[in-house]
Amino acid sequence: MMKSAFLVKSPLQLLNACEARHHFGIRPEDAVLILMADRKSRPQLLNVAALENTWSQIYDLGAPRLNTAITEIHAELRKKANLFNRPLKNYGFMPYKANRLIRSLLPGVAYLFIGDYKVGLMRHIAHRLPHRETVVLDDGNSTIDIARKRARGEGYARIHRAGIKRIRYSLKNMLLGYAPDDIEAVTFFTAFQVLPGPGDQIITNDFSWLRSQIRNIEGTSAVYFLGSPLVEAGILQPDEFEWHLGKVRQFFGQRSIFYVPHRRESRQNIDRAARLGFGIKRFDLPIEYQLARIGPVPAYLASFISTALENCRIIFGDHMRILSFRLNPHHAAGLHRHPRFASIYESYEQKSGDSFRVIDPESY
Repeated sequence: MMKSAFLVKSPLQLLNACEARHHFGIRPEDAVLILMADRKSRPQLLNVAALENTWSQIYDLGAPRLNTAITEIHAELRKKANLFNRPLKNYGFMPYKANRLIRSLLPGVAYLFIGDYKVGLMRHIAHRLPHRETVVLDDGNSTIDIARKRARGEGYARIHRAGIKRIRYSLKNMLLGYAPDDIEAVTFFTAFQVLPGPGDQIITNDFSWLRSQIRNIEGTSAVYFLGSPLVEAGILQPDEFEWHLGKVRQFFGQRSIFYVPHRRESRQNIDRAARLGFGIKRFDLPIEYQLARIGPVPAYLASFISTALENCRIIFGDHMRILSFRLNPHHAAGLHRHPRFASIYESYEQKSGDSFRVIDPESY
């Protein structure tokens, strides 16, 4: 049987890759995992890969040295990793690494799973590596934007027409055959309700594999509040972020509440949460995996906005109370520049019930 390849760059994408491997019935000996993570994502990626040690080969395109990216803590992964010989010092060489990877996987693969369609290098691999079907995995709420854009006939491939970017693109194209063009037809393996464009297909990800792993996990009376890089993205100013968190703290009264930082949040914003009375709790795994496989399960899982809320709604159903706190537009200076927030909250409201609710600003 032909192998299938999974390209991922974030912990959530790897979680969805594990789900897809089971859904598509791909045997571990036929599954090749390709990591393209940055330094902030790599620890969680390696942790999940170590726990779900079901890959025939593991490549790490983002590591300065591909034979040192898999640490001693993950010794079993080191045995499986396909090790290149030449150290490559930075991400500028990733197209070169990708071409070497493609040659090692010839004559091709059955399925090619792409974790982030927006990444040109993933599209490049899709064009250069022969395969039967391209499957796009969820990468948070961006799946909605990707599907809409493709349905409108818009693409992500950008040809730089001037300056240094044009020169760099031309060199990569000439020397490496770099081809980040849009893909003609894809299959979305998604937990979101999206409409496919011409030639595209939808397969629903209902997290059946992860749901099957849930055992009698210990619960806690605490609240886990999932952080989001809202200040870093320019949606909230630091004082607005603190104002919103203060309101959340008041909403839960005397109940113990822990702030779970996003990996891309700044130290300053985490410190703000601590000053407001939040405990700080970090996990080495994606929250969906942590709660389903290890625990403890909180009394409430909450956030302003997070893909994990939607995923945990599917995974836990009525067994977990989930709250989304809608941002107050009068205290969110950059919210008007992100109209998709309104559609995300609207999507949450359509699925609301006893265990999944949106809390409006006037209520907290």
